Amino acid sequence: MKWLLRIGLVVVLLVVVAAVAGFILIDNIATAAVQKGAAFATQTDVAVEKVDVQVFGSTATIINLDISNPDGDYLKVIETFPEEYQEAFKSFLILGNGTAQITIGKVLSDKIEIDKVELSDIEISLVGKDGKKNYEIILEALKRFQGDAPPKETESEKQVFIKELIISNITVYYYFDEDPALGAIAVGPKKIVMADKEPMVLKDVGSGGVPMSQITADIITDIMVQVTANLAGDLGGHMKGLANSLIDTIGAGKFGETLGELGLGDSLEALGGLGIDLGDGVIKGGSDLIEGTGGAIKGLLGGKKDEEKKEGEDKPEEDKEDKGVLEGLNPF
Repeated sequence: MKWLLRIGLVVVLLVVVAAVAGFILIDNIATAAVQKGAAFATQTDVAVEKVDVQVFGSTATIINLDISNPDGDYLKVIETFPEEYQEAFKSFLILGNGTAQITIGKVLSDKIEIDKVELSDIEISLVGKDGKKNYEIILEALKRFQGDAPPKETESEKQVFIKELIISNITVYYYFDEDPALGAIAVGPKKIVMADKEPMVLKDVGSGGVPMSQITADIITDIMVQVTANLAGDLGGHMKGLANSLIDTIGAGKFGETLGELGLGDSLEALGGLGIDLGDGVIKGGSDLIEGTGGAIKGLLGGKKDEEKKEGEDKPEEDKEDKGVLEGLNPF
């Protein structure tokens, strides 16, 4: 019986040692998972200073996540920028602060369920030179995650589900040379701070559990939809190019659905003025907002007025059929 007791004690000791080692190494494990997921999703270099997991505080903090701009000759133009812009344009996206509310047991399981994630102090750079654009390269990589199932290479990744995701305080650095195809003039290098915009709040991200790289892909496209909608009035045809690339990547329906989830109805007229193609025609102005996305964003600005009038009853002039005053217009 003594040898059974000794074996039992050894097993218990090994379990304790493994648990302690797991807690000690959890920061390294989490850092590697975030870095690997982001790098695989974007197909570019990613650096993460550290993911700090507070076991007893039930929080995790991402410190300095930096997604590099994809390599290419188009980046040579950055060398001509004023010094204060050169560093910002080396990266495609920088996450300054990320925190998550976690349950330690769930973090160590195969399926990580996170109650709340807050991402803030985000910097994103958009570069277009000689017809080459950094966002097109990134979105082409993210397109791999838009099928019925994520890439096979993600099978070894832990599954992640975020109940609530909040994204705020985005700064956009941009430079675009003239693009006649988009009717857009050269702009930048400049930056726009979107700190005054309402935070993006998304529910059930990765519902059911998806690989970390899929979460990364979804978050990046959500941020880019937000940027497109909010800067359409400032950057005109250049945002039409970004919007069309997003639609090509995630589909017209998802683009419209994301606009709706983010509460960006007041940005639709600016997008409509660009004549953005959503598959079944363009985004329309007025109340006839969309008919090509399964109604995903139709009605965000109020919908059609008084469609059901009694026969013979006169309609006020403003209630007559809305022809979509912005349909097809491209003032840029």
